[in-house]
Formats: sequence, structure tokens, C-alpha cells
Amino acid sequence: MAREDGVKNVTVDEIANRSGTSKATIYRWWRSKEELIIDALAEAVGPVVPPDTGTLRGDLEQLIVQSLRGDTLTSNARIWLLMEVSHDPKLAEACRAAIWEPRRRAQRAVLERWIDRGELSPDLDVDLAIEAIMGPFMYRVIYRGEALDDGDKTTVPAIVDALLRGLAAP
Repeated sequence: MAREDGVKNVTVDEIANRSGTSKATIYRWWRSKEELIIDALAEAVGPVVPPDTGTLRGDLEQLIVQSLRGDTLTSNARIWLLMEVSHDPKLAEACRAAIWEPRRRAQRAVLERWIDRGELSPDLDVDLAIEAIMGPFMYRVIYRGEALDDGDKTTVPAIVDALLRGLAAP
């Protein structure tokens, strides 16, 4: 529904109708349609728990695979979401708080653990490293229209290899 028409055009009446419930029930759980949509998106992408496999390579691969496995959004839905948040600052902030920041905290925890263990450079720009790790996947989804999943046994290791060459401590 939101993917079809955009968040602004979705009504609580339509949500209630499609879900087979009443508006009162919806408003009992959510203050607004935007809040409901954010909760639905957060549920769709799922949580990311910082892995601790014992190796930097294993942690990076698991972090990526977790992100891919938990995210049930289609490529079109991801593109739709990016378009929506680019036009709606309130929705963008809600997505950051509910979806993207929890994932970023998990990614940050993994990289900081490996900095502490001496396997990553102590002066590593962690935010830039996170973007370098996740960027190739976003590029594939947005520009190439490809979806990667945890069954992809070659792409994730190849990207991790390239990253490790650039991120490793001297």
C-alpha cells in the first residue's frame, strides 16, 4: 500500500481495511500512520546483533549476512523507502532512529571490538568504514537492481577481502 502510493497518500482507514481491524485499534497501538509504517519497516528489516565469531573476517561476513538475511524488503521497496525519506524529513528521522541507527550501532560495536584487539587501525574512521562495508550492497540494490542474500557464497567474501586489505592495521 505505502509502496504503491507513498506514505502521504496512505490513510489509516485504508490500513484498517486492509488489515481487517478498526481505526480505533490502530490508534490504540500507534499515534500516527507514519509511526505504524516505521514499525512495520523495522519489523521487515529485523535486528542485527553484533557477531563475535572470533575472527575479524568472520565477524564482517556475519554482520553482512545478518543484514541481508534480516532484511525482507525487496529492492523496489528499498528504493521506494529512500525516495520517501528524501521528501519527508520527519519520516527520515524516524527511519534513522528505528531502523538505521540500531544497525549502525551493531556495526560500530564489531569494528570497535577489532580496533581494541589490534586487528584494525586505531585511527580508523569507524563511520566511514561502515559506509565502505555496506556501500557495495546498496550500490548493487539501487544501481544494478540486484538483491544479495545469505546464499551468495562469493560476493560477501570478495567484498570482505577487499575491505580487509584497506582496513587492516599496519
